[in-house]
Amino acid sequence: LSYFTIWSQIVVGITMTLLWRNPTRSEPWLKWLRLDSVMMIAVTGIVYNILLGPAYPPVGLNKISSPIEHTITPLITVIVFFAFGPRGWFSWSNIGKALLIPIGYVIYTLIRGVIIGMYPYGFFDVVVNGYAGVLSFVGAILVASLVVMMIFWAIERAVSNRRS
Repeated sequence: LSYFTIWSQIVVGITMTLLWRNPTRSEPWLKWLRLDSVMMIAVTGIVYNILLGPAYPPVGLNKISSPIEHTITPLITVIVFFAFGPRGWFSWSNIGKALLIPIGYVIYTLIRGVIIGMYPYGFFDVVVNGYAGVLSFVGAILVASLVVMMIFWAIERAVSNRRS
């Protein structure tokens, strides 16, 4: 559970399974969790393919699993979201709640790192980067995540309007 990729895959798996089993579900918690899954997996794909992948190319069996986890799953999840919905689940409240799991991940990772003296990603290493550097980087990813959500919201509205 030290990698954000795993957290995003779990959230995607839960929400996609729940919606596959019952596409008409619309509980309030599922709305923000679904948006969270799309945001988390998109950020996973973007951060890995732009920042991490080029610096740490996969080796061994990771040559098979890495493209699935970091490219194929993010693309399929986003495509399914825009192709099949659900629609109308974007709201400022749901987006705010969707940030809870990623923020929880950051807190977990920083506490775990202090305890075991190791961090899953170099940008989390407070010994090397200091807390100000780590929190600045995490803040930038958080802002980028919000930008991604705004773009997704706009696309979702355009798709909804075109179908109306």
